Amino acid sequence: MNKRTPPAKRPGKNSTTPLFDVTAQPPDVRVDDADEGSDPGVVMEAVLGGFAQITDPVEAEVLGSTILGAIGLLGADVAAVAASELVSVIEAGGNPPAAGMLAVLATLDEGPVGESATAGLDRLRARGVAAPEWTAALSAPVSARDCVELSADDQTLVLAARFDRAGAGHAVMILVDPQDCGEAAEIMLLDCVDLTEALAGLHRSAKRDKVRLTTTDIDPAEFRWRAEAAMDARDYHDRDDQYDPFDSDDVADVDDLFDNASFFDDDDLDDEDGPGYRALAPLLRARLRALPLSTKPKPPHGEGDEFEMTGLLAALDRLAALPGVFGGPAAAVPVKSSPKLPAKRKTRDGPAPVLQLRVDLRGSKPPIWRRLQVRGDIVLRELHTVLQVAFDWHSTHMYAFDTAYGQFGIPDPELGLASDAKVTLEQVAAGPKTKLTYTYDFGDDWEHLITVEDTMPSEDASIYPRCVGGRRKAPPEDCGGIWGYQELLEILDNPAHEEHQDRLEWLGLDRPDQHDPAHFDIDEVNGAFTALFQNSRRRK
Repeated sequence: MNKRTPPAKRPGKNSTTPLFDVTAQPPDVRVDDADEGSDPGVVMEAVLGGFAQITDPVEAEVLGSTILGAIGLLGADVAAVAASELVSVIEAGGNPPAAGMLAVLATLDEGPVGESATAGLDRLRARGVAAPEWTAALSAPVSARDCVELSADDQTLVLAARFDRAGAGHAVMILVDPQDCGEAAEIMLLDCVDLTEALAGLHRSAKRDKVRLTTTDIDPAEFRWRAEAAMDARDYHDRDDQYDPFDSDDVADVDDLFDNASFFDDDDLDDEDGPGYRALAPLLRARLRALPLSTKPKPPHGEGDEFEMTGLLAALDRLAALPGVFGGPAAAVPVKSSPKLPAKRKTRDGPAPVLQLRVDLRGSKPPIWRRLQVRGDIVLRELHTVLQVAFDWHSTHMYAFDTAYGQFGIPDPELGLASDAKVTLEQVAAGPKTKLTYTYDFGDDWEHLITVEDTMPSEDASIYPRCVGGRRKAPPEDCGGIWGYQELLEILDNPAHEEHQDRLEWLGLDRPDQHDPAHFDIDEVNGAFTALFQNSRRRK
């Protein structure tokens, strides 16, 4: 285990900074008018005054999560004091914001703070104090979708998912440090629409640094398992490194809690871009508890206010400094030498066989795929054109074939691409079950898995390439990758969406039914092959 540098010594008995320094919270929650560190009721009154302005349950949860994160940094003794004393101070507010705060703490925490908050909330309800309307969403079912893992060389670097609850959604990204036992290095909370660009940005960064980043769909149970494993590793390290800011005897009651503790200006709780890891960890833990449990046992240790895009990029910059991540020092992805490319077919070897290919657009749900038959001696550059026609792409972006013998495309030494102009398909994918990947548009990252299904003798050369099967229309170019396409379909299906008309205009459509994602016409594809390939051969 690579232990991190122990934190600097934190304030002790004479510190007067309050534990809940809400200047680190959403901008409307302030304690500017309170005499900080004097009376807990005064400080909490200021907190609840700002909390009263919140109408978004997720925003309220971020504040509650930050409070729980601060308590967690101070250890179990402080949590016990918070459960017995702090909740009483909140309850003493006796108003809807106090009930809302208790509802949030009860939702997020399964420990003593949550139990005490639940009891306090029940007492307020018995007194006729109603919680804000938005608290109803806190008890609504939570579901996860679009769960993905981004990895390089079989090491997890990023976990991401979209969460839905009560008709609203948000997204979470977890940056994982593979060099520190796979611990969770950062948590980022984003709008659902921002996740697409965030993931595309990760791919662009990886490609610039010559790291092959692989995106894998995982189910919600697997996402929970991986996320909790990463957070457990982080907790283990934090406990190992933690400095006890004051003896437990120093925290006798809530006055000591407010007078003697602080946020410590800890980057784990808050930084210039928004809530840090510790501030969002309780919120993420609560989301994960709503997901199905995996049947796999937990791995032993050692295995295994929302952000603007500027904040996301800043966090990625911090990740880039970690060893082996996106070109950081001591790259973790070793350079592997590819086997020697087999020799091309010679005339005396006879005619090339026909290879039947199954080409799947990765990440598409329902699946988008094509079944193609091409001659084995087709060069990869011509195969690129075949794939462009089959999926109705327009060949306006860069591309690459990733094979067991290296990567091929338009030559680019910085990207490690060798020329595909003379390499044939049968050189890199000779027999059935051979696989290779074709990636088009390094921004949207349309990844196609190509599998050789069968080989057969060549018939009349003029009938190849040909399409013999397929399903569904391919996404339009420049829509933000597979996640952007899924979002596009949701917007087209919702006439009330604020972007509905803009997306129609972008597609050049008058009505949403003019875009049928289920459409696939094999004759259209073969007609395009005939027009492009066979007519050009006749001219030759």
